[in-house]
Amino acid sequence: MLDGVYVAYQWWSDSGSEKGGRTGPLFPVEPVKPVTEITNYPVERVDIVDYPYFPLLYVEDTYGNPYWILEETKYSYSFSWSFSNLLVTILLDPDGSYMKWLSEIRWFDTPELVDMWGFFWGPDEGALTGDEVFIFSSFSLSEYNSSYYYKSNYTWFDESNSEVDPNTVIPNLAEGYSWAAWMNQSYEYDYDWSFTGYGFDVNEMFSSDTETQWMNHYFSGMTSFNDTNGNGIMDIVYERIGYDYDDDGAADWYYYEKDESASEDVYDFYAEDAELGDVVFPVLNSNGEIEWSAEIINIEGNLATSYPQPIWFCGLIGAEARPEEPVEPEMVPVEVDRLEMVYRFKVTEDAAVLKIDQHIGEFNDPVTSAVPSEVNGLGLAAKYWSSFSSYSIKGELADGTDVATTMVESGETTDGTLRFVENLDVRTAVDFGGTYVWGRDGMIYEVGTAIIPTYYYILPILPMEYGVPSADLAYSPSYWSSQTYYYCSCYANWDGFSITHDPIFSVFPLTAPGSMTRLIDGLVNSAVLLSVVGVASILVVCVRVNKERRSI
Repeated sequence: MLDGVYVAYQWWSDSGSEKGGRTGPLFPVEPVKPVTEITNYPVERVDIVDYPYFPLLYVEDTYGNPYWILEETKYSYSFSWSFSNLLVTILLDPDGSYMKWLSEIRWFDTPELVDMWGFFWGPDEGALTGDEVFIFSSFSLSEYNSSYYYKSNYTWFDESNSEVDPNTVIPNLAEGYSWAAWMNQSYEYDYDWSFTGYGFDVNEMFSSDTETQWMNHYFSGMTSFNDTNGNGIMDIVYERIGYDYDDDGAADWYYYEKDESASEDVYDFYAEDAELGDVVFPVLNSNGEIEWSAEIINIEGNLATSYPQPIWFCGLIGAEARPEEPVEPEMVPVEVDRLEMVYRFKVTEDAAVLKIDQHIGEFNDPVTSAVPSEVNGLGLAAKYWSSFSSYSIKGELADGTDVATTMVESGETTDGTLRFVENLDVRTAVDFGGTYVWGRDGMIYEVGTAIIPTYYYILPILPMEYGVPSADLAYSPSYWSSQTYYYCSCYANWDGFSITHDPIFSVFPLTAPGSMTRLIDGLVNSAVLLSVVGVASILVVCVRVNKERRSI
């Protein structure tokens, strides 16, 4: 398709469902008395054929009087799921060494067994010469719906087969029968759970001097914000709070709690339903770029108010330090016409570059089809995160300042680019700034870019004398911390209207593509269904839970 560039893609779409349930006892046991002696037993209430035991539970009171509990239960469940994923693999191999090795081991002799993830996660290091770049890009839509229903009723009988009030018996239950105390009423329980996930990720791999490096970049959702200070970014601030575990007057460790008064986030977007739109497989466009696209349409969901989300230091904060149960968030129903990603890959003199034209549609009220008034004056932040397999790679801003994995508050970037450096050489860069087109007036505006603070656990538990954010220990050989960086593109002018922006992901291999003289053409197309997906890429999620437990 391009000199020294090899492309493979796979389309996966599947679905399934299941349902079931039963009516009968939850704990079927042999009755103590023979069934024939219980002449008034209400047999019409249970299915004797399907269940070999009558749902009778035996108890006694402190006076030795026997009682039988008739347990009637019913439960049912159902679930359905669907999944669609476009996986595109790009191999930049200017000298053709890796493709030559694949040919020698007859990798493509059995297309139905080709594992495209094997390119990425299991390359043979002996076949790598340093000019290779592996890029995996995935766009996916996933839906899951499930429901569960349970109902139980308990009727108590004495030895004369007469129905009795359980509340007169329970206070006098004999030792060993306290388990029956809750069987004094009827219960009904409903559980519904829905999940809609969609998004994209970009995964990169290249060979360095000493090891193979993996980098993963993910789109992780959208949040609206109120730019109160006019700096063009979404400010998120955490307050550092000490916790005195042994009540000696000194903090034993610290945790970080979001400062609501200083943070600017207002609504998080959660999807409830969406449909797959147009999917275009990779082609060579008129500009000499490899191009493909995918979109999600008719997205239904809610803008939900953000509320404090403390991140516990090591997850061991005492109960008195924990907040009360979070309040129910304010929900603003919205419909988004589409979310589209158009991918364009090209090779420059020194890098492999993947540019994504990202279109976020207009947010409308489902009833009036107008932009909801709740978002007037708000900006929108598209959030991302990147992770790395090597501890030798660190993030830097344009001025050379290190980007810590954790921060106390949002930090601005100087040019909208986050660079990841190894031994003073830039290995990969994410340009999430630049400009965007605002759908309200069609004009071009500057993108605000920010690093978002997020705290991670440090193992083992740190004693009081450290007293520092985990970022300061991220590269210590004695402690472990995930090399994860959270950042966002901020569109200060939004008001619910569409946004079009193009983040750019670049990889700089050990050997610059432009320095190679022998180039090989190649194209590998694959339509094989993968049995193992690899890294999950469901990145914008909604969890809708409806629970109810009540007495009848």
